[in-house]
Amino acid sequence: MCRRTHGEWEAWITFFLDGVVDVARSATATTQRIATLVEADRQRLFILGRAAGSAGQLHYVATRDIVFTIPQAAQKLGFGEVTIAKAAAHLERLGIV
Repeated sequence: MCRRTHGEWEAWITFFLDGVVDVARSATATTQRIATLVEADRQRLFILGRAAGSAGQLHYVATRDIVFTIPQAAQKLGFGEVTIAKAAAHLERLGIV
């Protein structure tokens, strides 16, 4: 006789909900770590001086799109490709992308 079909469904629901809670906690912790990393990286951009503006905007694109190309980012941000390429080089040098 199968427990889940003959009256012992409460244990199965508890097991399932415990799994849901564990996954939700893990996802929350991961999201918090990512948000902390993004903010720390954003703060590191200030050392770039004047270049921090375009690098910051590219950083924003990178955190939203994850994968981007220089032409796509340039079009999205309204900058020239050379500016975006330089900003990407700054982000790479800082170990951000």
